[in-house]
Amino acid sequence: MIEFTASNGSPTTLVGYCDRLIGQVVSVPTPPTARTLSLEVPSVCCDCFEVFGNGTGVQNDKTSFLFDRGVDSGSITFKLRKNDVDVATLNSNTLGTFYDFGTWTTYRGQSNYIGFVIDWDLVLTAHGTGTYLVRAEHDILGNQWNIDSDCFEARVYNDLYADESTVFEWTQNAKIVNSPINYTGMNWVQYIRVKGILSEWQPELTTDEVIYSNYNRVQVQDEIVNSYTFESKLVESSVTKPLALDMMLAGEIKITDFNLYNHRKDYIELITRQSEIEGIEQIPNTTKAIIRLKFVDKYKNTIKRGM
Repeated sequence: MIEFTASNGSPTTLVGYCDRLIGQVVSVPTPPTARTLSLEVPSVCCDCFEVFGNGTGVQNDKTSFLFDRGVDSGSITFKLRKNDVDVATLNSNTLGTFYDFGTWTTYRGQSNYIGFVIDWDLVLTAHGTGTYLVRAEHDILGNQWNIDSDCFEARVYNDLYADESTVFEWTQNAKIVNSPINYTGMNWVQYIRVKGILSEWQPELTTDEVIYSNYNRVQVQDEIVNSYTFESKLVESSVTKPLALDMMLAGEIKITDFNLYNHRKDYIELITRQSEIEGIEQIPNTTKAIIRLKFVDKYKNTIKRGM
């Protein structure tokens, strides 16, 4: 997912999940022209995200894009590009779900949001496998500029190709204070496929009981709460940042694990809540890191009452 806010006459931070989009400051109507980072960032900094289509159900991936134009006029046009060539304008539900300006109106400024959730199954059916990105073409107050997403390597689903990956799906429906987007009332769903495994399933038993004068112990209630740990492979900050700074603030997180040799095979849209960010380990002499996250069941319903 990418977020961008443009406001008339006041500096605004451009926010994105690839470092090439982070730290730029722009003032509309002047489009962004220079980085503010003292360290030069490569023009291509991130591995392509692997996405799949032509599978069934959860095997097919989606990716969401959300922008804020910041003023009540002007346009943002989504273009799907394959191998650096425009192949589609994303202004309908042909290749996903389009959210035009005015879709959300509950809170001030939301009418200037525009979004698209791309369905990679539809993309592969229409345009085939290849390397894609989504370009947001801005025309605000007479100024034009483009913002490109991370790249996506779209492939036909295969169990072997998807092995060693985990898909997260989460919903934001509230305001994150340091985010330019107010998600309140939007139920905005985001998706990401990450190389890594959901494991370390730990059921914790809690017992409530009564001990009578004859020392007989009688069960009142027993409850099991399951916890899980996700550990990524080596990933870029375009993965660690949305996981740690956005997903771990969500009210509900669905997890589907595609590891062929996982102990459990039923991690399919497992509904969880965040529990802990165990850590992000920077790997020396690389731009990559390993992130470890803990989750618990959202619904605490593994309960037995009485004897």
